[in-house]
Amino acid sequence: MALRFGLFKTPKHKVFNYKPLYWDPEKEELNERIKRAQAEAGIIEASDNPKSTHTRNMIRGSFQKAMYENRRYAGNQKFIRVIIILSFAIVLVALFYFTKIMEVIFSIFYN
Repeated sequence: MALRFGLFKTPKHKVFNYKPLYWDPEKEELNERIKRAQAEAGIIEASDNPKSTHTRNMIRGSFQKAMYENRRYAGNQKFIRVIIILSFAIVLVALFYFTKIMEVIFSIFYN
């Protein structure tokens, strides 16, 4: 785990996850006829479209996961950025007071 400190947020690289799907219409039609026949015979329970509910749940889950990931990392980056800015401000104030003190000390010894 590397720690990177910076004032500006560097963008992540874009990732494209393409998974090609093979669709066989003949096989799908055969499966639908088999399920219809089984539903008519009373072997299985008839349902409207089980694939659509599965797909809907997958999409919903991926959106929820993305929202969680974005919230988790966004807060972390903001917190680090605030700490860096505050530390710079503290260092500048300390340098200002240090130079004032050094000026007083030099004026005492060299006058």
